Amino acid sequence: MKHLFTSYELAKIAKEKGFNERCLMYWIKYPDKVAYLCDLELHRIRNIEEISDNDILAPLYQQVQDWLREKHNIHIEIEYMDEVLQYNCVVTEILTNTKHQDVNWKLTYYDALDKAIEQALTLIP
Repeated sequence: MKHLFTSYELAKIAKEKGFNERCLMYWIKYPDKVAYLCDLELHRIRNIEEISDNDILAPLYQQVQDWLREKHNIHIEIEYMDEVLQYNCVVTEILTNTKHQDVNWKLTYYDALDKAIEQALTLIP
């Protein structure tokens, strides 16, 4: 189920760009953990007060896509390119119909989706 949520890095950038929607999970980063241990953990939100300022909401991929489209007029498409058996991402600024297409082919759907969300977030001032 972890693959349904954006990565810590994308969630952090989304937060910096104003994402503050209700989420099911949040990321906790432990800066004092030993390097060979996982320093990030995904936790279920039981009570919004349990989230500290250092924690990052972990939105579902669909939540981020909806937020980008509804609040920032940015649409994301992931295309399967049959001739190369990989995925490509297209980010469209809806108001100007400006398309930003990633020419670097991604091996998986989620690699392409991560790249598209990252690219879309750069379009938000």
